[in-house]
Amino acid sequence: MASSSAMLVSLALLLITTLFISPSVAQQHAQLKKICSKTFNSDWCVKLMKKDSRTSNADDRGLAEVAIDLAYSTAQDIQNQLNAKLYKDADEPELKDELVACTKNYNDVLQDLKRTKKHFKDGYIQRIAAEAEDVVEEVNECDDQLEGQSSSQGTKRIRKMNDAVELLCDVIKVCASDSGDDH
Repeated sequence: MASSSAMLVSLALLLITTLFISPSVAQQHAQLKKICSKTFNSDWCVKLMKKDSRTSNADDRGLAEVAIDLAYSTAQDIQNQLNAKLYKDADEPELKDELVACTKNYNDVLQDLKRTKKHFKDGYIQRIAAEAEDVVEEVNECDDQLEGQSSSQGTKRIRKMNDAVELLCDVIKVCASDSGDDH
């Protein structure tokens, strides 16, 4: 009798788990997947964005905020790598010029992302798309500068991170276009 009661309790717990917990787990990241499907690389988008736990049940606004924060953090990392590479490779004039140009691009990227965050906090959702587009332009200019240096491992890493910033800006733009009205 005791074993049948234990079996019934186990079955009840299994049923509760299946009915209530499984659907919520399945719905985690549903909006993220929807937004990422509208970007230029949906699989990488999901992978990048899932690095932040806030994405699990986020709406468009929440995903936009995460994308802004991740883009800013990645841009800071790139800026740090550019500065380190500039110091390390200071004796190569052509590379130094390209790194200096890229560093200037990333100064602008960081400023644009700060404005993006401010517009976001102020509720000017549509304005963040324009700022994100400015970021993409700066990132592409940096990428163009580094294109001739593709053999350098550090430069390859920076270019890959440039792609990540561009993808995160794509998320920002998709979220802005899917969101409601601007102030």
